Amino acid sequence: MKKNISTFYQLQQGFTLLELIVVLSLIGIAAGLVLPRLTGGDSTRLQAEVRELVAVLNYARRMALIQGQETTVKLYPPKKNTIDDAASVARRTHPGEWYSQGVSIESKGTKASHDDEKQQALYEVHFYPGGGSSGGDFVLKTGEISARISIDALTGKLKAAFEDE
Repeated sequence: MKKNISTFYQLQQGFTLLELIVVLSLIGIAAGLVLPRLTGGDSTRLQAEVRELVAVLNYARRMALIQGQETTVKLYPPKKNTIDDAASVARRTHPGEWYSQGVSIESKGTKASHDDEKQQALYEVHFYPGGGSSGGDFVLKTGEISARISIDALTGKLKAAFEDE
């Protein structure tokens, strides 16, 4: 009888649960590293830029309403050959300014002005204490992907939508 039991176990071939878990974990890690590169970083970067710009504009709108005075946001296009040091991060996070990080910005209905101090073109959006704004439509683009941010002149409310090219 012992001989039959030992031959039964020797005939069984397969994988243990531990081996399956290890292999599936390795496949999951590999997929996590490869898939973001296949889907493209342009979409992710554009979404991050849109979220950041909408947050800056909403903050300025709220501050105009709360403080009862006009608030201005300056929108700067991307700089060429920038180094992401602590000073540039500090400039980027100033509440009244937004610096594009590699995403082009165009405006429909808002004229670009020139900042003599920083020697670059910029757009300005004004929010007023009564809830209104200077309004405007901004298109952010990276590669083939674009997003539109619309600011209502009467209410100052923002709408963001991604567009297909």
